[in-house]
Order: sequence, then C-alpha cells, then structure tokens
Amino acid sequence: MDFNWDDFTDNEPEDEKNDRLHHLKKVQRYMFIDDLEKHRWQPLTIDPLEFEELFGTPNEEDMDIITQVFMKDYLLWEDSLDEEFIYEKWGSVWLEFLLYYNQEKEEYELCSTILESLKKCKKYYKKELNKNKLGK
Repeated sequence: MDFNWDDFTDNEPEDEKNDRLHHLKKVQRYMFIDDLEKHRWQPLTIDPLEFEELFGTPNEEDMDIITQVFMKDYLLWEDSLDEEFIYEKWGSVWLEFLLYYNQEKEEYELCSTILESLKKCKKYYKKELNKNKLGK
C-alpha cells in the first residue's frame, strides 16, 4: 500500500514550472527555425504574431537566422520560374516583419532586397486575387 495521491497531483513549485515552460518554448522555437531551414518548399504556417504567442518574442539570434533563411530562399528562387515560391512561403506579413527588424539593425542592403520582394509579393497576391475573382 504505497499508493499516495500526492504522487499524482501537481505539487511542482511555480518557479520550476516556469523554468520548464521557458525551456520547452525555447526548444519548440528552435524546432520551428530548424524546420524553416530544412523544408524550403513548405510555407510558413504561422505569422510573426503567432510566433510570439507560441514561443515568446524572437531574440536577435532568431531573427538573424530567419533573415538568413529568407536570403537563401531569395537567392535560390529570385528571377527563376519558381519565383512565386518566395511569396507563397513567406507571405507579406513575414516580409514586413523582416524588413522592420533589419531597418532597426540598419542592414540597409538586406532591407532593399526584402522591400523589393515585398513589393513583388503584394503584386503576386493581387494578381492571384484578381484571377480568383474572375474565375480563371
């Protein structure tokens, strides 16, 4: 008769819960960024606001890595037949988020590339929206 209900109730101190939750969010954030790098053809399933809700505010390292992943995609797909993959993967919300982040860091060369892609992305989605409205 070694059964004790206390073994099955949540008696973990609040600090330990917060530490574990922080660690889990960090691991999940790293997994998201890793998937972003490995699955180049997969669109981002969350926007920056959802990223913050799930994982917390992205730190500078996260944003630098995400920017690098975007630049790899840009160099792979820009001016190719698959150029729309950039816009389908990143969408305008992520591009605006990256643009704002790199403006704050004064990375103006990156900003010009991101801004160019953002303009093309908006044109692409406008064209796709019009195509769907016309039923073509």
